[in-house]
This record gives sequence, C-alpha cells and structure tokens, in this order.
Amino acid sequence: MATKKDYVFNRLTNPLLSEYPFFLFSAAMFWQNTLFALREWTFWGITQYTFLSLFYAYLLTILVHSFHSKWLKGIMYAIGIIICFINIYLRLCFSSNISPNIFQLVFETNSQEASEFLSNYVWQLSTLWLLVLLLVTVAAIIITEKYKHVIKLSVCWFLNLIPISIITGGLISLLFYTNLFKCKNVIEVDHWVATHGAKAMDNLSNII
Repeated sequence: MATKKDYVFNRLTNPLLSEYPFFLFSAAMFWQNTLFALREWTFWGITQYTFLSLFYAYLLTILVHSFHSKWLKGIMYAIGIIICFINIYLRLCFSSNISPNIFQLVFETNSQEASEFLSNYVWQLSTLWLLVLLLVTVAAIIITEKYKHVIKLSVCWFLNLIPISIITGGLISLLFYTNLFKCKNVIEVDHWVATHGAKAMDNLSNII
C-alpha cells in the first residue's frame, strides 16, 4: 500500500519521467548562458545558476505535464528555441545577450532597418553554422519526443531525490534576487550588477 510519502514523491517525479526530453531541453536552454561565461563565474556562481536553470526547467515541465497539451508543448518548444538561438547569436556576434535594451531596439527598428540588418548580419555564410545547429536541434527534439516512450524510466530512490534537490537548490538560489528587488533606482541596480559580476548578467537578471 502506497504511503503519503510515496504519493508525494510520485507527484514530484512523474513530470520528469513523462516529459524528460522537454525538461532536458529547457534546462539546456536556461544553462547555455552560463556556458558562455564559465571563465567569469566562480564555482558558487556556476552551481547557483545551474540550480536556477534546473528549477525553471522543472516548473515549465510541470506546466506541460499538467495540461497534457501538444499545442502548449509545441509553443513552448518554439519560444525556447527562438530565445535560445537569438541569445547565442547575440553572444557570438555582438558579445551581448537578451536584455531590455535589445527589446527597445527591436521596437524602434523600422522595416528598412530590419531588412538591412538581416542582409548584413544574419544572411551570411558566417552564420550558416547557426542555421545548421538550429535544424539539428529541431530534429533532435522531434526524434526524442517521438521515441521517448522507448526509454522507460522507473521511479527509484535516486530519481525521487532529483526533484527535491532541484526545488531546494532553486529556492535557495532565488534568494540571490532579493537585493535586486530592493533596489530603488538605476544607480542601486548598477551597484548590484557591479557587486555580483557575471552572475548578474544572465538573461533573467537582465530582463528584470
């Protein structure tokens, strides 16, 4: 007879078991920003943002698992792919990443400027590899989603520890943002960024 503890563990683990391709993709999408700044990060910074990446991915996986909607999952895959590859392009070509300044530039750009940007910076042979990587990523997602039921993961004590670790580590890492929300002006925000260095330059911090 299942105990309440087993019930809780099953509820926490089932999203990972049934939607592990989506979880792995989401975690990689969030974590790729850390990959670009490994030299700038301390061990604690890498650990912290890794837990945050897993935590955000886990929350999205719970959402997908709860609704059982292929349309929702497809939309979230599409948004994730677009954001991820835009960020990779910005990182490699302009040493930047997604931030409010980028959104401002997009909204202020007219059709002629957008066309010139695409012809001068995007539709080039130097960015062809990014298109290939995009196609490989989409193909990998389709294949893993189609055959995910071939690899049957079963609940065990080790898998039960994964969601607990993700939730605990993610909530602890979120404390990192408490001082950010206490900032009252741009000067205090700039000081917060300067104090935390590379850890303050992830996509979430930039958008906030």
